[in-house]
Amino acid sequence: MIRKEDRQAAIAAAVARIHEVAAQLGITREGVDGIKRELIGLAEQRALFPLEDFPLPSADSDDNCNLYLLAEDENRQFALYLQACAPGLDVPPHNHATWAVIAGMEGTEQNRFYRRLEAGAEETGRFDVKGGTGVAMLPEDLHSIHIHGDRPVLNFHMYGRALDTIDDREYWSTKNEDWRLFPPQEGIIDRRAG
Repeated sequence: MIRKEDRQAAIAAAVARIHEVAAQLGITREGVDGIKRELIGLAEQRALFPLEDFPLPSADSDDNCNLYLLAEDENRQFALYLQACAPGLDVPPHNHATWAVIAGMEGTEQNRFYRRLEAGAEETGRFDVKGGTGVAMLPEDLHSIHIHGDRPVLNFHMYGRALDTIDDREYWSTKNEDWRLFPPQEGIIDRRAG
């Protein structure tokens, strides 16, 4: 299957360039911005990542999103995912406990950014991630995700550590009015083979 082979080659080339950026600039604001540029470049190869190859959750699923693992290092770092989401998603303010980059392919994912407070988080800005755009965050940066409207969203998420290994991500619980820990990500679909 030519698309699968081309996709794997494009992913491998992008990840190699991302490693070069990280080696040259470090995990700094400039470094994650450089990683973002590389990930946006991968997202521009939209034909390699059709919805038919990365479908949304079934209509009877409790989840709005499927998270597909595309690449990660042997030490479970530099983990790249494709996220396919149906509208109707709100993720509370949270950090990642590692660097994070999101690059848009299809649809709009609104990111809201925050300053951490003892009792909550104060919004400092918003940015809509869509085709040709992205956001980059350092480990302590806070954001929330909001997907609404009538179009599915496909985008890349890349993290310094694999999501199913991170047990120290914090989020603000409005219900409990305190900062809590997200459990490690579950339900990741391994698509490294294509």
